[in-house]
Amino acid sequence: MPGAVAGIGARGSPELLAAYHRYADLDAEGRYDDALPCAEEALRLGEAEVRPDHPTNAALLSALAQLYHHQGRHADAEPLFRWVLAIDEKALGPKHLGLATDLENYAAL
Repeated sequence: MPGAVAGIGARGSPELLAAYHRYADLDAEGRYDDALPCAEEALRLGEAEVRPDHPTNAALLSALAQLYHHQGRHADAEPLFRWVLAIDEKALGPKHLGLATDLENYAAL
């Protein structure tokens, strides 16, 4: 299993990385209902491993928001995208290029 995951890095626990990879594989297959518990588990593990406003959790929240978007659950995705933006702006600074990706994902709603 690959170690690093974009936005998460290799510092996550094996359980977090495994849950994230399961989510990503199922999401890529379009199996959104099956991917949801994996994304939620990855976020739960991430929140237990690092502080809630850590960029790792922003990446996990973004994954969950993208999943909601794929499911057409825009009302559920929108506050998560806002939260991702707030975390990344605080952690990375308002001029960081990573914010452009966050804004693009949010705008796609």
